[in-house]
Amino acid sequence: MQSAKIRDAEMMPKELRGTVQCLEINLDSMRNLKSSLGNSPREMEAHYAMQMEQLNGALLSELARTLAEGQYQA
Repeated sequence: MQSAKIRDAEMMPKELRGTVQCLEINLDSMRNLKSSLGNSPREMEAHYAMQMEQLNGALLSELARTLAEGQYQA
């Protein structure tokens, strides 16, 4: 019985080191996920802002062309 307790006591630090290692890996994974999710909204906002600028430019160009045609016909 005493030898079983000693064997269990000797195994516990090994098991705890394995658990700590798994938890550290999970923590790193979660930090990386948090970082990628944090960047995504900013990247999407920048992407859509650029698209809006392009559309605005196209609309202004079309408006200017339409106005010019209207003045030419008048």
